Amino acid sequence: MADYRLMLETWQALDLRLGIAYGLERVGEVAIWAGDVPRAVRLGATAVRIKEELGGGLSPWIGGALEPLVVGREQLSAVEFDREVAAGRAMDIETAVEEALATPLPTSVPSR
Repeated sequence: MADYRLMLETWQALDLRLGIAYGLERVGEVAIWAGDVPRAVRLGATAVRIKEELGGGLSPWIGGALEPLVVGREQLSAVEFDREVAAGRAMDIETAVEEALATPLPTSVPSR
């Protein structure tokens, strides 16, 4: 997680938005491992919005990561999922990075 935090801070300082989106998705996976699926969905939705604004980007699963929006759709009620997606899509980059940096570490990493 320390590497993800450094990565996000660096990309934010350089205003590399695609990198920020990538970092938000990675931290979203950490949030899933920590059992905080709503946070993962918010971060994932912000990342998707950033990539849409930039014209595209790769899905997290291409790199073998859990995809926060897919996991969220599976684990949250439709109402909660939609609420977290809307919150994430409305979140500005600075707030999303702050939320990502505040993500607690998981006690263990589940096998896939």
